[in-house]
Amino acid sequence: MIQELHVMVLHIEHQLRELRQKQRLFQLMPSPGRAVKNCRTDLILLKYLWDAASLALYQMEAWNHVPCSNVNLNEMEERVQRLISMINSLDKRVRRWDVYRDIEAKAKNFLVSLPLIQSLRTPAMRPIHWEELMAKTGVFFDFKELTIENLISLNLHKLPDEVVAIVGKAVRQAQIEEQLTALDKAWDELLLQFDTQQGVDYPSFSVPDIVQVTIEEHQLLLQGLCQNRYVSEYLNEVQAWQKTLATVESVLTMFIEVQKMWRHLQTIFIGSDDIKSQLPRHTQLFLELDGQVKLLLREAARTPYIVPLCCNEGRETALLALQGQLTNCERALEGYMNQKRKTFPRFYFVSTPHLLEILSKASKDPAQIMMHIPRVMQDIATFTLDGYMAVGVLGCGGETFSLSNTVICSSRVEHWLQNCVESVATTIFTLIEQAILSSSGKSKSQWMKQYITQVVLVASHIHWTVDVSSTFHAMEEGNETALKEQHRRCQEQLNELIELVPNSSLTSIMRRRVMNLVIQAVHQTDVLLDLVDKKAESKNAFAWQRQLRHRLNEKTRGVIAEICACSFNYGGEYNGN
Repeated sequence: MIQELHVMVLHIEHQLRELRQKQRLFQLMPSPGRAVKNCRTDLILLKYLWDAASLALYQMEAWNHVPCSNVNLNEMEERVQRLISMINSLDKRVRRWDVYRDIEAKAKNFLVSLPLIQSLRTPAMRPIHWEELMAKTGVFFDFKELTIENLISLNLHKLPDEVVAIVGKAVRQAQIEEQLTALDKAWDELLLQFDTQQGVDYPSFSVPDIVQVTIEEHQLLLQGLCQNRYVSEYLNEVQAWQKTLATVESVLTMFIEVQKMWRHLQTIFIGSDDIKSQLPRHTQLFLELDGQVKLLLREAARTPYIVPLCCNEGRETALLALQGQLTNCERALEGYMNQKRKTFPRFYFVSTPHLLEILSKASKDPAQIMMHIPRVMQDIATFTLDGYMAVGVLGCGGETFSLSNTVICSSRVEHWLQNCVESVATTIFTLIEQAILSSSGKSKSQWMKQYITQVVLVASHIHWTVDVSSTFHAMEEGNETALKEQHRRCQEQLNELIELVPNSSLTSIMRRRVMNLVIQAVHQTDVLLDLVDKKAESKNAFAWQRQLRHRLNEKTRGVIAEICACSFNYGGEYNGN
């Protein structure tokens, strides 16, 4: 077309030149030929424009059939920008022509579409996303074999926001899919740890710390995914995992609790003859539960992977039933222990685990519960045993003494422990009586070595009480200086005790005994000095009545403590040194 116009313009220009020659021949004004000149200019501009347009169209047409996966979009973008620059460099007069506006619009639309095409090349795009995109644009094609032409035909430049939204959705959903895949893989690898101890035919299990950490992390992850606006395609899977993890957490918690309760009760119901006789029905029930728990542990050891183990049909129900029945055994055991506490009230001060250990082991071997003696008898570390016979006491401070009445440590533990308490008290009273009777004719330093500290202190206080009472009796008979003389004697005894303190040959037990006697003697001396200052003349003086006094009970061979008008029996509990 342009070539034909070129020929026509050449012919017109030739005619114009001939016309001008004839006009000069006849001396006429030559025709300016502006129309012909403008025609030539327009033809040249049209030639340049169509050359540029043809190049641009040829290039874009060549790209249309190239698969998207083989295209270097960065290089393509640079070439399109050069084409646009070339088109824009044309004479400004061509910009009013439709062909210029069309080719410029195509090139610019192509350039705008390239970043969108780049985003659509993401592996996150799934068939559902392509279908959504085609529904938005109204253009349908086979997205399995993508070419540039397919994507350009979508007129992406008209829907840039929609394209960005769809690609963003695809990327977010791909991330969700990756997270769910990682979650699947993580739980495929997590398993329980089982250990079989020597001498038993069943395993025991433990839950690695990483399991609880993983449960918490994945629960938070799934909770976040549920609130994700793009989770709709994976909502069922996410909810299924939430239910699975809730089941895993619940079953593991129950499994751990059942194993703990079972282990705790096993040594009690199976190892204690007393419990078997006292709770026969619950013992039989526990034996049945014992078999069920062992069977459950063996089955679990064969399939240690956590998810299939915990989500096994009926697992949670079975564990819940076991837990309920073991709880019934515990309640029966609690009633049994309360009965023991009523019989031997000191058990109220013993924790339940320690009490159960005492009750389960005492009937077999009393030596196995000696470690718990300080929990029921303060300051007694253990009893010295001769077979099943308690023959002596070892105090927490290291003192030892023999029991005046030995105790047979058999039958029910609460009974023979009560017998031990009574035997200790009887021994203390017997030793106090012996210490009082043997004190005459001996120095205090010799006398105190023969007995334990408590006996020495109580006997010394009884002596002092008797001496002060005798002093008041002497004053009533006319000896006005008796109280001062008693104070002097008490001061001399104190000085004698103080002289023993630096003695390096004293053992730690004896040194503590001497220090206790010094403290007692200082108090007794201060009391006597106060009586002298207040001029007390009889044992009824308030300055004397307000003091704590001890005396022997000749009827019961015990000790009575008195203060003012009150009196009570000394318990005889061993208080150490």
